[in-house]
Amino acid sequence: ELIASALSPGGIEAAAALASVPTLIRGYGHVRQASAEKAAGERSRLVERLVKATERPELQAAE
Repeated sequence: ELIASALSPGGIEAAAALASVPTLIRGYGHVRQASAEKAAGERSRLVERLVKATERPELQAAE
C-alpha cells in the first residue's frame, strides 16, 4: 500500500529501491543473518524516504 501511494515523480525511485530490498538477503547461516540485518536497516531508511516523498505540504489559505 505504501509503495502504491508513492507512484508519483517524487517517490518512484524510493519505491523501486524498497521493492528490491529482498534481493539484498543472501547466503546461509551467519552470513544470511548479517545480510538480513543490513537489509532491515536499508528497508527502514527507504520507508522513511518514501514517506517523506509522498507527504504533501499543507495547503495554506491566501491572505
